[in-house]
Amino acid sequence: MRETSKLIIIGFLIIIIVFMFFLIMPIRTPKTMERLAKRELNYTLSESYRNLDRDRLQGPIVHQTAKGLCFQWYVPLEWGDSASFYIDVAKHPFTSGLREYLFRYTRMNYQTKYLQYSNGLGHFVDIQPYKMRSDTALLAKFSFDKSQQSDTIDGAYHLIVKKQKLYYLLEKGFFRIARKTNEYSVVEFFEPIGWKYVNEKNKGINSTYKQYTEKARIEITDNFLVQINLVDR
Repeated sequence: MRETSKLIIIGFLIIIIVFMFFLIMPIRTPKTMERLAKRELNYTLSESYRNLDRDRLQGPIVHQTAKGLCFQWYVPLEWGDSASFYIDVAKHPFTSGLREYLFRYTRMNYQTKYLQYSNGLGHFVDIQPYKMRSDTALLAKFSFDKSQQSDTIDGAYHLIVKKQKLYYLLEKGFFRIARKTNEYSVVEFFEPIGWKYVNEKNKGINSTYKQYTEKARIEITDNFLVQINLVDR
């Protein structure tokens, strides 16, 4: 009987020790969490951003979260935006779950595509419709129509980036050609450039939400003005 009692007590103590270990030992200090975040960031950069000059990285900016800390590194871009990398690190497995505690991943904003494709995916000459493709000398005559409207051909979009930025991105080649015809080209930028309200029927209930677009229709007038109109497709 005594042996049984001893075994029960020993087993109970072992359970308490194991519980205390999982309760106390895994708690990470801010320094440890930053070190883990840097390790994850370096892995992400080595995989997809090998040409990035690491000296351009600034940060980290540390944000408190419900489960731990979020570390933000960023690269300022020429036109005033920032390309940001976000890495969440959990402080304790009991508040985040074991999976989130053990594994981390990098979240990025749209602007990181400008780092990934630093030379762009297109060329300014690509915006020419087919009817102009044989005369590259026309490019010297092009100018942007500063009075153009941001209304899409398919509906009313609200422009969320400055027009000057769109002109700059076109000149730098930060786009890809989505479609080309004899009269115009449709380009897709690296980030959303506008939104509009649309109605969606879900189980008989009308819900209004914002639909974003990265695409714009590029037309060149007879006066060699480049016009930009936001489109769905």
